[in-house]
Amino acid sequence: MEKREFTKEDLGNELDVTTLNLDNLQMNVKETKTVIVEYDEDDKKIVNGYKFIETIGKGSYAKVKLCEKEGNYYAVKVINKFLLKKKRKGYGKNQEGFMTIISMLPDALNEIEILKFIESKGGNGSVIRLKEIINDEEREKIYLVLEYCEKGSIANYKETTQMFYLKDGILYTEEELKGFIRDLAEGL
Repeated sequence: MEKREFTKEDLGNELDVTTLNLDNLQMNVKETKTVIVEYDEDDKKIVNGYKFIETIGKGSYAKVKLCEKEGNYYAVKVINKFLLKKKRKGYGKNQEGFMTIISMLPDALNEIEILKFIESKGGNGSVIRLKEIINDEEREKIYLVLEYCEKGSIANYKETTQMFYLKDGILYTEEELKGFIRDLAEGL
């Protein structure tokens, strides 16, 4: 299958993306607007100096890769903007009052804004630290460089059942986990 990078024009305009006002906050997150993709002699992908080692996680809209840069390890969440634009979250009304499809892209963009907001406040010991956002508007992918936690995530997604399970082996629906996350967010 041929690899193809999508452009901003492929994404089109997204409706009503909710964002936090971060104008007056000091940002501790490096934001890079250019993506440089290279490959080493072992055909390992390198994005802006982060060498991709292996996939360590997969969520509902992103993959997480273990990466190394200058002797340090990072978890890099790779979000495909083009696929999220096409992935349906549901239906809603646009500004003119007409029914429209709501994509999952705003959810991913909101996650980024929330992580930036947390970092602007000095971080939180209970939330993974966001180090860098690599987002070239002309490219299809956003790369979130996060601190790497060696013990992994607390929940995993099982593709066959479309459910999440925690380390205890109990399965949870996406709605149940959203409730847990909402409770966690309220605690922040």
